[in-house]
Amino acid sequence: MRRLAVVVPGGTTLVIMSAPEDTAPPFRDLMAPDTEPTDEELELVMKAARDIAIKRRELSDAWIAARLEEATRLAREHRVLRDRKDREP
Repeated sequence: MRRLAVVVPGGTTLVIMSAPEDTAPPFRDLMAPDTEPTDEELELVMKAARDIAIKRRELSDAWIAARLEEATRLAREHRVLRDRKDREP
């Protein structure tokens, strides 16, 4: 199998398995100025990018939910303390 490694900011490296060696096209320098990526290469990279974006979104959503829960808890604690002070003579 041929492997394509995709490195994204933050140090994440994805290794994508593609076609078996006997059917895979010969090695191409994808960074050469005259090289255009094939549709298959673009598809692999876009799928990997989508998967990473979905994972990052899930992490972001979880972080936001945790911050909201924390803020709600702190606001309730503050309200309870404020109500106690209001009741004291």
